[in-house]
Amino acid sequence: MSGLAYKDKMKVEYYLYEKDGTGAVTKVGGIKLREGCLLVPNNVCDDITMKLTAIGVYVKKLQIYANENLDNLQLMSSL
Repeated sequence: MSGLAYKDKMKVEYYLYEKDGTGAVTKVGGIKLREGCLLVPNNVCDDITMKLTAIGVYVKKLQIYANENLDNLQLMSSL
């Protein structure tokens, strides 16, 4: 989002999170993993991607399969 105008950055922030935390990410059961990284269900990913692309955000999509039968799924990240 570094190339976006301030006005467009605020559009993105409001769309994703809204002031009271009820933005698109929360509504679909997604979470913010870190700055610039979201985890959302696959069935709504394309809708969110299209909205962000329309505003001018460069979007990179990575699909991950997780077996729902796992009792304890841990996400790990190496920085």
